[in-house]
Parts: sequence; structure tokens; C-alpha cells
Amino acid sequence: MKHIHLISVALIALFTSSCSDPSSKAQQSETATHFIPLDSANKMIESYITSTANLPDTSLKSVIFDADEFREYLKDKEIKKVKIIMAHNLNYINKGNGGKYAGYNSSVLTFVIAGYDNQGNYIFHNGMAMDRGLPCPVFCPNMGTASNDLLMKTTK
Repeated sequence: MKHIHLISVALIALFTSSCSDPSSKAQQSETATHFIPLDSANKMIESYITSTANLPDTSLKSVIFDADEFREYLKDKEIKKVKIIMAHNLNYINKGNGGKYAGYNSSVLTFVIAGYDNQGNYIFHNGMAMDRGLPCPVFCPNMGTASNDLLMKTTK
């Protein structure tokens, strides 16, 4: 379950940083508690990577989503929280593997994402939930600081 928590923390940080209204002081103070220092984040990431290093399958390190899709989805002001749900991708299921354990195999895991309101009711974008996460390893960035497993500041 640690891998779910780690990726959830990273995605929540992305949501709150890219979609918060800077004019709302109450919202800023509420979301500020969800951010963690880079050294803490790296400690969490390194622990997860170390714990999965000797697994027999391809360990999932991260899932990459398009920020513009997040912004579009989160334009709905009724969305107050985002639920990030582990799932098998449809390719894996359609090959006859529905319901079969896949471990941390990055080529078959994804996240389905759905926002919900203050009453706990899902809010969908045009009747749909989000997916299209690109698993890493497989689709890892190959340049810039994001190509590193740990979080690094850009030096210019």
C-alpha cells in the first residue's frame, strides 16, 4: 500500500499546485498542509524504489498524466477531492487477464481518477473518469530533472 500512498501524495500536490485559486487565502492555507519538503518526498520515493528493487516483475515507479487534462477536469468547482484508484489497463484485461494478479508490473497498471464533491458524490467530465496515465518504467522522461527517480531542483 506504500506505493499507492506515495503516488497519491505526488498527484495531490500536482492537483493543488496547478488548480488552486491564488486569490483565496483560506484555500491556500488549507492546501499548504498537503505539501512536503523535497527531502521528505525523496526519502519516501527512495524507500519505495528500494523495497521493489528485487521483485520478479517490472516495478511501477510512477504514472505520468497530462497536466492540461487535469486542469480541464478540475475546472468543475464542485470537485473538492480527487480519488486515485489503482487499476489494470484495458489491454491487459482484454487479453484475458481480467481479475488476475499483476504485481507491480508497470506495463499493466494504471490509475483511474475521479473527483468528488463535499457530499462524497462523484463528478465526471462529460460522463467519464480520467485515465491515460503513462507508466514509468516504460514511458519515463528521458531528459531533464524529471528523468531522475528522485525529485531534483532544476539548476540554471
